[in-house]
Amino acid sequence: MKIRAGVIGCGKIAQRLHLPQYADCDKVEVIAVCDWDKNLAQQMADQYGVKNIYTNHNDLINNKDIDVVSVCIPNYEHCEVVKAAANAKKHVLCEKPIAMNLKEATEMIETCDKNGVLFMVEQTQRFDPNHEVAKEVLEDGMLGKILSVWARIGHAGPEYWNPDVDWKGGTPWYVNKEQSGGGALIDVGIHIFDLVRWLMNEEVVEMSGRIATLIKPFKVEDHGICHIKFESGAIGGFGVSWNTRPYQVLVYLYGEKGTMRVAFGADPPVIVNFGMPTNVGDPNCGWGTFIPNGRAQSRLGGPIAYFMDCIQKGEKPFISGEQGRKSLEGLIALYKSYETGQVVKLPLKE
Repeated sequence: MKIRAGVIGCGKIAQRLHLPQYADCDKVEVIAVCDWDKNLAQQMADQYGVKNIYTNHNDLINNKDIDVVSVCIPNYEHCEVVKAAANAKKHVLCEKPIAMNLKEATEMIETCDKNGVLFMVEQTQRFDPNHEVAKEVLEDGMLGKILSVWARIGHAGPEYWNPDVDWKGGTPWYVNKEQSGGGALIDVGIHIFDLVRWLMNEEVVEMSGRIATLIKPFKVEDHGICHIKFESGAIGGFGVSWNTRPYQVLVYLYGEKGTMRVAFGADPPVIVNFGMPTNVGDPNCGWGTFIPNGRAQSRLGGPIAYFMDCIQKGEKPFISGEQGRKSLEGLIALYKSYETGQVVKLPLKE
């Protein structure tokens, strides 16, 4: 029997990721969609052959036929809706960031645990096939101990992601700090920070950084730079931007045995360079190159297919609520660092 899903929120993330991936997964059927804009909900229902349409998320959640819900609504609404779904015994896939603050994130995790439902935070970069390949290289020990990491993510800005919104006044929820939590840092920075955390596979103990609004007519940041210290002593950082064309996701990892570069749109997308033994007096050393075999698709099938597998097997997803909370914690630490001008130590207190 197929898993039965409901999608709460029919905006761009549902249109571009959740609904298409549900349609491509033979283990699940979307039987309900919800949006305050009934016309938009109807449009998505017609496009994907969905039977039930709601304009109130509680009505969808109370549909006893639904097993799992996707939460694709503004950040400030995540906590209430995730807890309501969990209390109705629905498994939950929630868009990033998990919540607006750590207290909300903890409540969401505890509510899901109490009700025995699975909770996953959608962090797309972990499902990129090139990032999966990079993770395999690291797990093979090919680079030895990782000493530092640098990463960057950027796109042209939220107005290009969602052109249906009137951005002239600079007031949509995306760029309202009270509703989103911030700007580029919380929007795309959480993706790159989560990716770095996953690749490094160790806890972050210190963070510092700066943000700036350089060109966008918004009251939230369109650029950010972060520095990170890991528990092993490794150091690193990442940059984020809402003013980058074309779209960019870039990671450099520097190990004791070599360097790996992973870059969206590059050819090859993943390349490993090894230092070769030469005379001690040669500061450049020689180089050996290894290009891992790539793949066109995620080995896990993508976020939706993977979460459906977790539900069928009763297994906790590797991007659990706890993982979503840790990525949020790092971004909150960065905002604190910018406000105080100080290095912020982790973990934070709620």
